[in-house]
Amino acid sequence: MSLKINFECDVKPSDIDEFGHLHNSSFPEYFDRARENLQNKLNLSNTKLISQNVGLLINEGIYKYKNQVKVNNKLNISAELKYAGGVKCFIEYEMKSKDVLMSTAKTTHYFFDLQKQKPIKPLEEFLDLF
Repeated sequence: MSLKINFECDVKPSDIDEFGHLHNSSFPEYFDRARENLQNKLNLSNTKLISQNVGLLINEGIYKYKNQVKVNNKLNISAELKYAGGVKCFIEYEMKSKDVLMSTAKTTHYFFDLQKQKPIKPLEEFLDLF
């Protein structure tokens, strides 16, 4: 199973700042939409995880801005899940518009027991992906 997806979306006019480009605070939201699509493809949707009293929480996000994103841009965001062992996993992203790299990101996540309120080892179905 591929651990990478491509997600397409349009830039929302409400996310444009006074300088005419995508506001820096909006980038994480676009990357998060790609993460949700990736989780759904891998059958690890938030709805499914919550039904098991588990959350996949973000621990860290690093965002690099390469080019200005404008309101007319159609975005293609790739999201690739990576796992290096332990309790954390990583998602690496590339945001492009017409094959031009606009931004990159990397987020770190961990599985969290929603009842006990503590981090837990990754679910078996997650580990089976690797």
